[in-house]
Amino acid sequence: MVTDYLSWARDTSDAVDTCANCYNLASSSIEEPTDLLLKHSQRLHVDGLRQTLNEPDGWGQPSVIAALGARYNIPAPSERILLTTGASGAYIIVAHALVNAGEHVIIEAPTYQPFVKVMQSVGADITRVPRRSDDDALDLEAIEAAVTAKTAFIVISNLHNPSATYTDEATLRDLAVIARRHGLHVLVDEIYHDFVVGSRPAALVDDVFITISSLTKVYGLALLRCGWMIAAPDVIQRIRPTHAIYGNGTSRFTHAMVARLLTDFAAYRDHWQTIVRQNRASAESILTPLIDDGMLIGNIPAQGCVYFPRVAGLDDVGALVQWLADERRIRVVPGHFFGAPAHIRIGLGRKPDETRAGLQQLAEALRLYRAKM
Repeated sequence: MVTDYLSWARDTSDAVDTCANCYNLASSSIEEPTDLLLKHSQRLHVDGLRQTLNEPDGWGQPSVIAALGARYNIPAPSERILLTTGASGAYIIVAHALVNAGEHVIIEAPTYQPFVKVMQSVGADITRVPRRSDDDALDLEAIEAAVTAKTAFIVISNLHNPSATYTDEATLRDLAVIARRHGLHVLVDEIYHDFVVGSRPAALVDDVFITISSLTKVYGLALLRCGWMIAAPDVIQRIRPTHAIYGNGTSRFTHAMVARLLTDFAAYRDHWQTIVRQNRASAESILTPLIDDGMLIGNIPAQGCVYFPRVAGLDDVGALVQWLADERRIRVVPGHFFGAPAHIRIGLGRKPDETRAGLQQLAEALRLYRAKM
């Protein structure tokens, strides 16, 4: 069994790309809006793009930082934002800047596996604190109970990856009280956060929070390699020396394009909203009968582009996931990568017709597999 998620994800992506009539429900991003991006690129005014390319970019292109500041209502954005190649790059930089070997880090569970691996790479001791089993919400009492004299950091995601549960500002403020009481930073991965329109980055709720995000998951724009972190000015100052070492892989050209795109982003919002609306409707019509029959445990989330149900009757879905791939050409993500081996993650971000067909095949396959158990 492959135990490294990112290696598995790359192998799976290659397998799907070379497989005829495969059903890819393993993707956790919105479908890339390639045609929209190409049309938008053709409309970019050459002089405007050249002007952006000529900006000083020692700490990231000012036009991108200003556009992000305007988009999220961030005061003094040049003091609060650092640009990266993506949210993962931002996470690595923050970990190396603010966590020392031997310090203790609390990470939510289930969790995105690289959260753990990066903290292990800097020598941190890790405690995984389960979210509440009934609604996947943060368990604040359990988080505080896990704090030790060596705790330096808490890591969460919002929307939660993989359940897509949303943590509201009231809960974040309560978490901030805990963090302040113990002198901790809280990193919030917000790569799915824009699915909740109008919500603020956690870094604007309280200065204990450090937000990381990118254009990849919600907007399908991984090819632009644009991510960022948002934090209080004094925290950003502490991170800058590490950013200078690990954060120098950004592309001036693609970030110049991002600066122009962010000034006219409505079409990209419409793109993901259309996909999510249609795919959620398909999921509800196709998968709700399996939920009602007790085959899948867990409601389809009201936001996001993934669904993370438990498969009834299985302690580990590894054999099921392999059977789906080998016998039915259906790809889903096994939950052991998130520390929840009885779950599968189902992607709801690809083209609606492909997603509906994949969900229909998955429902049929799950019924067949159950009959074989």
